[in-house]
Amino acid sequence: MLISRVLEQEVTMPAGNRHRIGNRALGWAAVVVGAVLLAVGGVIVAALLAVAGAAFLIMTGLAMVRPVEDLRPIPVPVRDDPNPRRR
Repeated sequence: MLISRVLEQEVTMPAGNRHRIGNRALGWAAVVVGAVLLAVGGVIVAALLAVAGAAFLIMTGLAMVRPVEDLRPIPVPVRDDPNPRRR
């Protein structure tokens, strides 16, 4: 009778409850790990955006300080000859 009771328990008991750590604990562990990873990723993305924003502000600030003459392209002399290899 004892053996049949043990076998009956094995069959009727859910698989997750046989282990010392249950499904609920594993679920909460997964939630905590996911939250930590999301927070760390958010901090990294925020730092990268802050660096990019600071670089953008510095570069636009430097561009505004320079006079307009420096921003115009330098003219390059162009030959009138359509085929420069021909002599």
